[in-house]
Amino acid sequence: VKEVEAGKKEKPKKIVDIYETAQDFLDYMVFGWMKAMDEKGLSASRTVSKLGHWLWLMGKDDLKAIIHDDDLYNPYGAPVLIIVCEKMGITVPDDLREFSKHKCN
Repeated sequence: VKEVEAGKKEKPKKIVDIYETAQDFLDYMVFGWMKAMDEKGLSASRTVSKLGHWLWLMGKDDLKAIIHDDDLYNPYGAPVLIIVCEKMGITVPDDLREFSKHKCN
């Protein structure tokens, strides 16, 4: 991503299979929910970062900026995952919402 933004590499021109790509993104989001709720700090952090790369590939620069906002990370990326899901129309599991509320208080 940084190399493309710096002009050192060309941005991918297209996603070949939008349905497969969308499913891959959703699968990875679910993986992120699990890492957050299992309190896997390093894995949760990497997952949030990788989801930011997915958003970049999908041209969702507004959401990419949100997902990289460190103030929205704790606990374990759950708040930022919830925000991104809501903005994309993805149903957020109640247990993730409860986890985020419980750990923030």
